[in-house]
Parts: sequence; C-alpha cells; structure tokens
Amino acid sequence: MKKDYKDYQSQQNVIWGYKLDTAEINKRNRKIIIRNYFALPVKKISLIAMILALNVVVSIFSKFVNFHFWFFVLEVSFFTILIFLFFSNLFYTIIFIQIATWFRVLFGDEWVGLLAMDLIDCFFITLTATILFWAKFVMVRLQTSNILSKIFWVQIPLLILIILITAGFGTLLNWWFLLSAYKVPVETRAGYLPIIFGLNIAKYAINVFIFILIYKPVLLLIKNYRL
Repeated sequence: MKKDYKDYQSQQNVIWGYKLDTAEINKRNRKIIIRNYFALPVKKISLIAMILALNVVVSIFSKFVNFHFWFFVLEVSFFTILIFLFFSNLFYTIIFIQIATWFRVLFGDEWVGLLAMDLIDCFFITLTATILFWAKFVMVRLQTSNILSKIFWVQIPLLILIILITAGFGTLLNWWFLLSAYKVPVETRAGYLPIIFGLNIAKYAINVFIFILIYKPVLLLIKNYRL
C-alpha cells in the first residue's frame, strides 16, 4: 500500500508537486485522496490554531473599530477563511467557519446576526471551493503546466462573479430572515436592500482583495511547510 501511495503521488501530484490535490482525483487514486482529504497532521492542526487566532483578532477589530450600519458590520476577517480553504479543503473550512462564527458569542454578538453571517459565508466558500475545484479539474485533464500560477489569474474573475452572486444571496437572506427577526416593518424593508447588497459586496470585495494580495506569500508558506 505504501508503495502504491508513492507511485500515485509521483504520477499525479501535478498541482502541488509533493501532494495530491482533490482535483486530481480519478479511479486509481480516489482512496488515497479521500484519506488525505480528512487527514489532520500535526503541522496542519498548528496552522489551524494560528489562523483561528488571527481570525479572532481581526474579528475583534471589525467589531469595535470598523464600519457599522445599524446591525450590519463590515467584516474584514473573512480573508482568514479564504486562507484556510486554500491550504485545507471545504469540509474543514465549513467546520472552521462554525468555530470562528459562534466563538463570537463570547464578544456579545447576538445569534440572529451570527446565523445570517454563518449561512452567507458558507454559501460563498462552498461556491468558491466548487468552482475552483472544477477549474483545476479541467486544467489537470488538459495537462496544464503551472496550475497554481494560472489558477491565481483564473480565480480573480471567478471570485468577482462569486461576490456578486453571494451579495444577492445575502440580500435575499437578510430581507427574508434578518429584517424579520429585527421586526423591521415590511413596508420599509425594500429600502434596506440596496444598502445590504452594497455592504455584502464591500465585505467580500475587501476580503478577496486582501487574499489576492497575500496569495503568493501564503502559497510559499504552504509549499515550504508542505501543508
């Protein structure tokens, strides 16, 4: 089994060069990829703790320093979730979102806003992970070279599209759920929709911009520590 594992890695790890990416899955290596998908080596656990700590610090900054509009907060901690997705996978990123979101109860945040943020963030991450998976999957099948470099440029327009889609989803969710929970009169809710849509775009655009800026240093970190 160990021999097969090494053989598959040498044949298939065309994206990272030292490990199999989920997008490289096929009938021969699917067991290895599934096993790696759920594996949690010590180095990865340590990095998870570091990113969670960073998320908490930035969340505190967002809560007490950043821009507020009534019960809406312009978050700048979401880029840490994008970093987490980059070196991990969708399954653990969703778990990370739950921990990072509901930990904020300790800061005094109320559950209604946290639930809305949780659902919208999970929507964004799920959409991002799915689209990037298929983009890399196609590149692998086309035997594209330097996939990680090319995916950097491919993901920019994709992330812009995802921001717009998520902003629309977030607006509908807030209109249906959050505004109702805060007992905003039905006749005045429509006036909040452009504001909510704009704040969602601003939130994700700022965080995606930060992520794009630190993409290459994070990539270098992942490769150096073979995460």
